[in-house]
Formats: sequence, structure tokens, C-alpha cells
Amino acid sequence: MVYMGFSEVSHMSVNIKIEKFEGPMDLLYRLVEKNKLDIKDIPIAEVTEQYMEYVSSMAVLDMDNVSEFMLMAATLIAIKSKMLLPKINDNDNDEDPREELIQKLLEYKKYKEASEGLISREEFSKILYKEKSDVEKYSTVKKVRAEDVLIGITLKDITEAFARILKVNNIKIDNIRAEFKSVKRDLHTIEQKIDLILERLSKEQNIEFEELFKYEAEKLEKVVTFLALLELIKMRKIIINQDKMFGKIIISEYLHG
Repeated sequence: MVYMGFSEVSHMSVNIKIEKFEGPMDLLYRLVEKNKLDIKDIPIAEVTEQYMEYVSSMAVLDMDNVSEFMLMAATLIAIKSKMLLPKINDNDNDEDPREELIQKLLEYKKYKEASEGLISREEFSKILYKEKSDVEKYSTVKKVRAEDVLIGITLKDITEAFARILKVNNIKIDNIRAEFKSVKRDLHTIEQKIDLILERLSKEQNIEFEELFKYEAEKLEKVVTFLALLELIKMRKIIINQDKMFGKIIISEYLHG
């Protein structure tokens, strides 16, 4: 199967304000509509880049929004990675990695047009996601004030730091990798990552933010780690501190109540 070239939307711009959309699927839909893209042939690389750019530039972030948007980012990154892998054969019937996302977007478009945006995010979630994600399972915890767990840093700062990590560690396909028939992925779940972070903190007390992602080659693995970090903040299990602008971001256990 031949995929659409990415250069056709290389100058996409993101000028959508947070108050004008309902969630991550709505943002994705708006990016597609704004740039007059064909839903059935989405240029994933460019859309993913613009999606991440938007998330890192959001003026105001709360924990629920960050989790939702990063989950969608994880989906986009996973699809992009699959599309970059060399094909095992030239069978035109190979499944398009974008297919599931395309179907969700088409479903969203149908309800969007029919309801004029009146369907709630919860109802959309029932349509778009059959099973609860790890994040949803953990999200029964009572909300915590950001100032209780973030010292000298904001959620926006943390998201931007993560976006920089993804950009710096971008993995490109080369001639050597193209010789492989498949690439094995043994990704942790968010729940497993939460346990691993807490176990590491019990031994080291403090962890530098960048160190948490240092030995993870896969972008999707980094996203899972970041989502686990957000859930630990929400659960009031960790504190994130930055003592000065552009200083190191430090993660430690939350030991008070």
C-alpha cells in the first residue's frame, strides 16, 4: 500500500485555542479539517508533529487534559513508527497502520456533524474506546492541587521538557535497520511504569527528569513513562521540583499525608 507523502502539509500551522475543542480527538479532527486533509489518507508524521507542538504550547494545562492528550500522542507516535518500518513484502493488501484511527475519526466526524458538538466527552469515549485504559483505571484518585506537588515548575514546563526529549531522541530509519524483517517491542504498561518509578525512588530518593527517559529507545515507551509520571502526580505520590529557570527537573517521593 502506498502512503501519502508528508511534504504536502509541511507548513501546517497550529492556531487553535484550547477553549474551542472538546478533547484530543476533537483537536485531531480540527487539525485535519483546518489543513483540508483527507481523513482517509492522513499524513501521520506531520499531524503527529503538529499535535505534539500544540500540546507543548497549551497556555493552561490540568492533569486530566494532559493525560488525555498524551494518550492520543502515544497513539499517533505508535502509528508513525509502524509506518516507518520496512514492509515484509509488497502485498498491496497489507493493513494500513492508520486504519483504526481513521475509523475513529470518521465516527467522530459523523457525530460531530450530527450533534453540533452537543455529545459529551464521556459519550465519545464510549464510542471511541472499548476498554478502559491504564490511565482511566488509575484516575479514580481525588484531584490534587498543582502547587502541592509542583515546586518552581508548571505542568506546561513539564510537557515542554518531555516534548524536547521526544524531539532530541527522534529515531530515524537507516539502511541498517531496513534489513530487519521486524522490530520487537516489549513495552511496559502505565501501571508497570508507575511501579518501576516508585521502586526506583525508594532506592534513589531523587531522579532527574531526563534520566527517567535516558535508556528508552522507543518513543512510545517514553510516552508511557510520561503518562505514568502524570498519574503519580495526580495520585500525590511524587513531587517535581525545579529550583531555578532552565535548571534540572528533579522527581522525588511525596512524603506528606
